[in-house]
Amino acid sequence: MDSLYNRISDDPRIRRYALPIASTLLGIQSLWYLNRWASQRALNNFTPNSKWDWTKELVVITGGSSGIGAAIVSKLASKGIKIVILDLNEPTSPTPPTVYFYKTDISSSSSISSTATEIRTTHGHPTILINNAGISTDSTILEKPLNITQRIFAVNHFAHYLLVKEFLPNMIKHKHGHVVTIASMASFASRGGNIDYAASKAAVLAFHDGLSQELALFYDAPMVRTTIVHPTWVATPMLQPLLSAGLRVSTVQPEEIADAVVKQLYSGNSGALYLPNPLLLGIAAGMKGWPHWMQEWLRVTIARDVRDVARSANLKSTRLEQDKELTAEQRLVADL
Repeated sequence: MDSLYNRISDDPRIRRYALPIASTLLGIQSLWYLNRWASQRALNNFTPNSKWDWTKELVVITGGSSGIGAAIVSKLASKGIKIVILDLNEPTSPTPPTVYFYKTDISSSSSISSTATEIRTTHGHPTILINNAGISTDSTILEKPLNITQRIFAVNHFAHYLLVKEFLPNMIKHKHGHVVTIASMASFASRGGNIDYAASKAAVLAFHDGLSQELALFYDAPMVRTTIVHPTWVATPMLQPLLSAGLRVSTVQPEEIADAVVKQLYSGNSGALYLPNPLLLGIAAGMKGWPHWMQEWLRVTIARDVRDVARSANLKSTRLEQDKELTAEQRLVADL
């Protein structure tokens, strides 16, 4: 050890170059850990980890019959947790005895109200609400019928308000609960041809931020947790036509998102998840602060690639006609 110290002391190159570099790297690492700790504390209103008894918790999840929702249900059910699925379509595979299905149109306030009453009467008050369901159709503003845009907002955004109004009061009363919002990286960047979807996800982000503040400042319930999830392109059947037609994008599997959500629930903490690459997507989430030429380059590049692939495979007009013909049940799918 002494010889190493003497070597460092005697070598001017080490003193001049290596030590400053090492100190800088150590400082950056320390700041990174400090930033992560401070962010975690702030997201949880500077309160300790909440305690959970998973034999008594009740999870309500929308869009739990397929995609991301089905993957979350599968992972929670494997631990024997009681789950209620709200969806228009029944699960495609058999579910364990702890999983219950209620056919519900979450774009309808009356449907949500009646289902929520039945859930409370039959199962008790939910302690976890996962707003996962979402719909999307690819077509431009002028091509898309208004009723489709209205339904996209009803499912992707307004349903969050309706469900929180039903289940949040009891969470506040007991200062115990968790509201999970499945958003999207589209919350931060709109893409031409899919504007209403991006707008609904931007609204969901604002809803999540405001809900977190109200819990701490207005309802005196800082221990009720909130988590928002921003996945990028999710490998679901609705994306498959574009991928098959040659769209080259990095995708994330529903199971990967489910793993992150379940881990966050088990932690007892609030969170903000960017998937699949938290570091890079966290940086991308701040793109509104980028120079405008960088923002436009990224948005235009993505929009052009999707447009060109859809046109080359004649997907655009076909998809729009299918959207007009689909029933509400067929359009309610797991979030993209």
